[in-house]
Amino acid sequence: MKSQFVCGRGLLLAWIAITLQCSLAEIVAVDGGNSNALRNDQQKRLSGKCGPTCDWELDTGSNRIIFSGTGEIQGYKESPTELPWYGLLPTIYSVTIEKGITSIGYGAFINTVEMRGANLADTVTTIGNFSFAYGQRFTFITLPDSVTTINDFAFAGCPYLGQTDNLKMSQNITYIGDGAFSGCGSIRRLDLPDTLVHIGYGAFQDCPFLRTLSIPDSVTSLGMCAFQGCSSLESVTFGKGLTEIGFGAFSGCESLMSISFSDSLNAIGLSAFNGCTQLESLTIPGSVNSIGGFAFSDCTSLSHVCYLGNSDPAQEVTSSAFSGCTSLAEINVLENIYENNSFCGKKVSKGETCEKKKASSSDDSSSSLASSSEKPDRDGAIIASKPNEFIISLVSLAAAVFSCCL
Repeated sequence: MKSQFVCGRGLLLAWIAITLQCSLAEIVAVDGGNSNALRNDQQKRLSGKCGPTCDWELDTGSNRIIFSGTGEIQGYKESPTELPWYGLLPTIYSVTIEKGITSIGYGAFINTVEMRGANLADTVTTIGNFSFAYGQRFTFITLPDSVTTINDFAFAGCPYLGQTDNLKMSQNITYIGDGAFSGCGSIRRLDLPDTLVHIGYGAFQDCPFLRTLSIPDSVTSLGMCAFQGCSSLESVTFGKGLTEIGFGAFSGCESLMSISFSDSLNAIGLSAFNGCTQLESLTIPGSVNSIGGFAFSDCTSLSHVCYLGNSDPAQEVTSSAFSGCTSLAEINVLENIYENNSFCGKKVSKGETCEKKKASSSDDSSSSLASSSEKPDRDGAIIASKPNEFIISLVSLAAAVFSCCL
């Protein structure tokens, strides 16, 4: 059971570690030769080009680096030492990106020591991979509504992001990449807009102070381990656009007490809610036709489950879906039509509670249709961009790990 949980986390964290180690290895390799000379030379140059039409300058009075012009702030291709301001990274206190700049390149401000935050103009649309990753003291950023894409690991490993001010998400964001905010230990609230389409693998993994979450109807893709290890998360509401909850998406959310599924949901994936030890009751909509192995395993407080469908969604592996749920004796259903009186490996019983929930669900659906012209208020989520070689490699790794774990 727990091996499933460990596999998901191990996969993502291993990828982060390998990537970071590669970047650091490149720096060390240069350090063995001319890195000090390079730093000294760059520290003498306090301004320069950072793209064909983009300039940078350091305000030495405030240690603020300012970017002006148009287009992209170019990142690095092989090593952070390619950055014109690489030698200044240990001393930069803040970043200001002026109007005209549209995107921030790969690793532009990776692994800073003193940087506290960044102010972005409302022309910025894309934040690149690892742009602000591993900012040891990075606490705030303005994400203007012009931002539509936050790419992979853009803010990963920034433990104080959101500490001084709640993270304010762009209201036009459509894509949040893999690991984009993983390990951001100070995020307490997410206001996800109804423009969000994709939340990547491990996007908010290990954000221990996040308490509530509402995923808007616009979200159609939720990556594996997306909110894994969010140990203070108490409630989650799923929008109507999501049809599948992926592998380990909420595993290890040990404070989770309330889950509200949409009646558009078709599948609950492998280990999706593994180890949610405070969860006591659960209503699974009739639209769900697949429940993966260990989906709710080790939810030790779970004592009441109601399934509103009329067929068993169990696959070959789902007899383990509720394994380790020591407080769960049976599953309440509308009709006892199940072979061997068993639903996903648990005894079934017909009960009035389930019938009432079904009636309530039908009433809610009718009400929703009648007021469809009204736009519901929802907290937001994060979305995905186009697939790239990073995602392809991660999926390949996932396939290999799954074959070993199952």
